[in-house]
Amino acid sequence: MLCLSCIDVLTSVVLPAPFFTLLMGAFNIFCEWKSVLESTHDKQQLRKAANTFNVIVKNKDDIAAIVTQAMEMMAKKQELERDRKSREEGLECSE
Repeated sequence: MLCLSCIDVLTSVVLPAPFFTLLMGAFNIFCEWKSVLESTHDKQQLRKAANTFNVIVKNKDDIAAIVTQAMEMMAKKQELERDRKSREEGLECSE
C-alpha cells in the first residue's frame, strides 16, 4: 500500500491530474462489480437447485412410479435379449 502511495505521489508530480488514482479507482470499481455479479450468479444457481429439489420432493411418488416402470422395461428388454440369443444358439446347434 505504501508503494502505491509513493507511485501516486510521483505521478502527481509529473502529471497535472491524479491519473494513477483515477486508474486505481476504476480498477477497484471493476473488481467490486465483478464480485457482485459472481455472488448474484451463485445465488441464482442455489435458487435453481433448491427449486429442482423442491419439485422432486413434491413429485416423489410420480418419480418412484417412473423409476419402477423403467426398471420393469429394462428387465423385459434383457429377458427378450436372452430369449433371442438362446434361439440363435439353438439354430446354430441344429445346423
